[in-house]
Amino acid sequence: MAALSVQSIGAIIILILFAAYPAPNVNMNGLNQRLVEAFDKALPES
Repeated sequence: MAALSVQSIGAIIILILFAAYPAPNVNMNGLNQRLVEAFDKALPES
């Protein structure tokens, strides 16, 4: 099993923080968009 890259670990931490501490002024669609963008940046280009 390959180790997670630093970028992937950072993205996972960001996702956890977004999930645990959602900004009150960010609606769910906005939050979901940010999560998708974070995943897009974390996943390697295929």
